[in-house]
Amino acid sequence: MSPDAAGGPPLGGEVHRTLDGFLHEDLNRVCADRDLTTDEHHPPNAFYGQAGALRRYAGLPDRPLPLTLEHGIRMDREVGTAELRARLPVMTVPSQRRAEAIRAGAARGRPRTIEPIGFGALYAAELVRRNFGPDPASGDRAGGTLAFPSHSTHHIRTHNASDELAAAWAALPDECQPVVVCLYWKDYHHGEAAAYRAAGLPVVSVGHIFSPDFMLRLHALCRHFRYATANGIGTHLFAASWAGCRFFFTPQGEERFEATPERLAEMSDTAEAFAAARALFGERPPLGAAAEPERAAERATFIAAYLGVESFRAPEELRRLIAGAERRRRWTAAQDAAVAAPRRLLGAAKRRLRATLGSGADR
Repeated sequence: MSPDAAGGPPLGGEVHRTLDGFLHEDLNRVCADRDLTTDEHHPPNAFYGQAGALRRYAGLPDRPLPLTLEHGIRMDREVGTAELRARLPVMTVPSQRRAEAIRAGAARGRPRTIEPIGFGALYAAELVRRNFGPDPASGDRAGGTLAFPSHSTHHIRTHNASDELAAAWAALPDECQPVVVCLYWKDYHHGEAAAYRAAGLPVVSVGHIFSPDFMLRLHALCRHFRYATANGIGTHLFAASWAGCRFFFTPQGEERFEATPERLAEMSDTAEAFAAARALFGERPPLGAAAEPERAAERATFIAAYLGVESFRAPEELRRLIAGAERRRRWTAAQDAAVAAPRRLLGAAKRRLRATLGSGADR
């Protein structure tokens, strides 16, 4: 994985400079399934290519990061189970407000340093702009609306009323056309593209959860559209807005989740944050009076706060942080090994003693 700092273009060369480059991709290839394995010390760092985007931006070699990343924008005050269990001494989060929320309840898990660094989408956007130039002005964008159905995960299947969503998006005003639907890799394999294609809506994807180009592709795709919409809240709200799309919500219809009880219990409660975001961005295309230009600054502040724009690091700052985290990771690993060694020796001695006693009892 060659860093973009060396001049290598992200994505597929020049093909994604235009919207047509995405529309003509083979989704069987883009969404090709693969094993959910990674060399990262903290596996979720590989989700959505976030670790790769940080390495490229900082000009670092393709080695596992010695810290944890939050792989999505969290709008609650909880910390993911994987982050709590991670045996890494540095936890990074997107924003200062997120860091303060975690510090306030940091009694659980291993003590660690919490560093706000900005969300990975900021670094992906910088890489795309570095290679393709500034994001186009709204009037120069070929796409009308990029639509994001609520997506599944690799553990939870999301069932949308896809036919209703397709009809609603196909009926958007001319100013919002053409509408293109961006499907998550899992939902492409679930056959969700059929309902949207039947309504005449093209379908694209930014790829597999472990694609190193996921976030770069997302920004490169969003910057071709004037508007973005979704029936649920998620990272797409923040990534699309940061790429210059004017976001609005689609009225929420039927939505059902299918998973084991344990996985369903792990889902964070975003109802309050979702309601606040829906009230702020509205459920109508931002045209005419519905545009509410007087709320533009409020919306921009909301997006910047959750993305952690104020915590965005320069390449050299990121390199120093990662180098320090690597030194601490090695020290922690050495301490863990020193503690584990006597336990292993004691365990071996107990096994030998049991074997000896057992042999004596047999005689």
